[in-house]
Amino acid sequence: MAAVDWLFEVDVFIPGVKEFRKSIIMRYRIYDFRLGYQFEKYELQINLNNAFNEAYTFRPDLMEAPRNISARTTLWRING
Repeated sequence: MAAVDWLFEVDVFIPGVKEFRKSIIMRYRIYDFRLGYQFEKYELQINLNNAFNEAYTFRPDLMEAPRNISARTTLWRING
């Protein structure tokens, strides 16, 4: 959040925005990792989003996603 309208900082609609902006470091880095490998008959993929579980937001009162890990396998159908 580089700039926030004054209306959000007067605690009328969303209380605590001004205190939250003061308490967090305004610079952050989000790291996402993807690892995949294709075997003969199937493919394996692992995704790690927000690897260091950084708290960040683009809009007041809307926190972005925490750390998330997902895995996917694809089985190839080979004819013949």
